Amino acid sequence: MNTVTQLLQDLQRRGVTVRAVGDRIGFKPADAVPPELVERMRRHKTELLAMLRGRNRRPPVGPLPVQPSAFTTTPKGFVVPNDLPEPWQEFYLERCGVREFCGNQSREHAEAGALAETLAAMEQDDAP
Repeated sequence: MNTVTQLLQDLQRRGVTVRAVGDRIGFKPADAVPPELVERMRRHKTELLAMLRGRNRRPPVGPLPVQPSAFTTTPKGFVVPNDLPEPWQEFYLERCGVREFCGNQSREHAEAGALAETLAAMEQDDAP
């Protein structure tokens, strides 16, 4: 794992939100960041800013990959994540996060894809 990734994880564990603000690093809450982490951010400022800026770049998105009718599986006529049983909600949220952050999908695409993936796994009785 690289130094900047480790730094971001250390900040995240403290509940700190970090973002690029022009040529500066913005973070809050400031009182949650001890001096040694501030120094690490200064030392790796260029790499940290590059990573933060890259995180916000997403490719242009087209229409959703599935039609809403693909979700029509309940007597209510639709499925939303809150309709899912508890272990499947966790599965859905995990898949959604992977699609958004690792797959660099928009939140809307990540949610739609994760829901389709969850429903497919449920149909196959592939318990989480």
